[in-house]
Amino acid sequence: MGVVRMGLMAVMLCATTVGWGLAPSVASAQNSADEEARALFEAGRLAFSRGRYEQALGHFQEAYELSHRSALLYNIGTTHDRLRQDQQAIDAFEQFLEAEPDSDLVPEVQERVRILRENQRPDLSPEAVAAASDPSSDPSSPAAPSERDNRIVKKWWFWTIIGVVVVGAAVGIGVGASGGGGQQGALPYDANTITVEL
Repeated sequence: MGVVRMGLMAVMLCATTVGWGLAPSVASAQNSADEEARALFEAGRLAFSRGRYEQALGHFQEAYELSHRSALLYNIGTTHDRLRQDQQAIDAFEQFLEAEPDSDLVPEVQERVRILRENQRPDLSPEAVAAASDPSSDPSSPAAPSERDNRIVKKWWFWTIIGVVVVGAAVGIGVGASGGGGQQGALPYDANTITVEL
């Protein structure tokens, strides 16, 4: 029994020593990650203040990946907003609101999300355009254009325009063929004047 106890104590001592040895390295790694996240955040703030929003966004996102500090979601959302990436801004702001419900920024962020939703640009990606132009994708949409009778020759205004053009052409041809019915011979000082008499 004494040998077994001695073996267990040796194992526990080794485990404790290894644990103590790992604890500072884990804490050191966490501090290192926090320091790196802080440096990335500062670089993001600097880039943002200089109008380099793409660069700032990259720094803020990297800082968030390292630290998972929810306050960075506000910076990410604001930067997406500046880049007019509305949906990404909304997503980041909503994550911020969920993670920080007691923040002083909540009313401002809620208002910004409301405005972004109202003014959100349409999705112009090829997939979205194809889906929007596919009449079979929306069953509530009216019949497809090929099924409707929208031919221009069935419109009243088309025939009105045709009538006006035909009458105008006939009058012009008639006046031109009759020689204008005006003076004969060249006009010495009004050579560039056209006179039409009806």
